[in-house]
Amino acid sequence: MKKIIIAFIFTFLVGLLDAQNITGYWQGYFVGAGANSPVRSFLFMDIKQSQKALWGAYNNYISSPYDKYVGCLCSVSGIIPKGEVSTFDLYQESIIEYGPKITRSLCDFLNKMTVHYVVVDNLEYLVGRWYTATNAFVLKDGSSGVFVLKHVALQNKRSIDQYFPKLDKLLDRGTTTDTMALKKYFLLPDNASTLTDQEKGLINELKDKKNN
Repeated sequence: MKKIIIAFIFTFLVGLLDAQNITGYWQGYFVGAGANSPVRSFLFMDIKQSQKALWGAYNNYISSPYDKYVGCLCSVSGIIPKGEVSTFDLYQESIIEYGPKITRSLCDFLNKMTVHYVVVDNLEYLVGRWYTATNAFVLKDGSSGVFVLKHVALQNKRSIDQYFPKLDKLLDRGTTTDTMALKKYFLLPDNASTLTDQEKGLINELKDKKNN
């Protein structure tokens, strides 16, 4: 009986570990490469994680630091690579809504986000580069800009499942039956020592804006 109880507690703790993921609400900013100067705007993202499946929605708005108005509201999804990793890609799924002063074509600029998941001073960040499928201005590394997001809430602000009519297929792709894999994190955050100078600058600027 004692062994059964111990086994149950172990299974429960493993389940708790697996439940720790990047699901929640994130806030930050988005920088687009420009011919004359970078174009900066605010970025808000709701994201969910189930094992290796990721799906969510971002709102990119240039005029307000508050997520009250829709600029470009778009859905994204991705599958976490094999192993315990700290980097992954998100791909734009669709344009959900766009603001009255914005054209649909302006929202159809993002094709992929390459994301680095890090923890700095006990705070979670998603920092990385974004890429476009259009002929827009690009940087030397092929990206069209950078972004940074901070995890500000464990709960989503938007009901993002509604934006994914084929969510069951994404969940199937992200489900693993490997019992050893189930006992591991699918995403493990890197620490500050792994950050590039550019990533450090993005995170520090986000911190400074919060302190002002």
